[in-house]
Amino acid sequence: MSRRVRAGYEAVGWAGLLAPARTPPAVIATLNAAVRQAMDGPEIASRVAELGAEPAVSSPEEFGRFIAAELAKWTEVARQSNISLD
Repeated sequence: MSRRVRAGYEAVGWAGLLAPARTPPAVIATLNAAVRQAMDGPEIASRVAELGAEPAVSSPEEFGRFIAAELAKWTEVARQSNISLD
């Protein structure tokens, strides 16, 4: 299997919690607080480490910016590579 690496790109697996559009900000804040509390607990931290992952909790705004950046990055990679979804 050959592997091509493009300078300036990094592929990292990630997971996150999303809510439907127009979810009230108070609900988003409550969910974010609950996730932060769970991720700070020793049970979740040890399980995440066992899986070889590094926990990273952010604000809803930071996560939104991260998703937008990932979308822009991989859209450009697809465009430059002439990849299309049919």
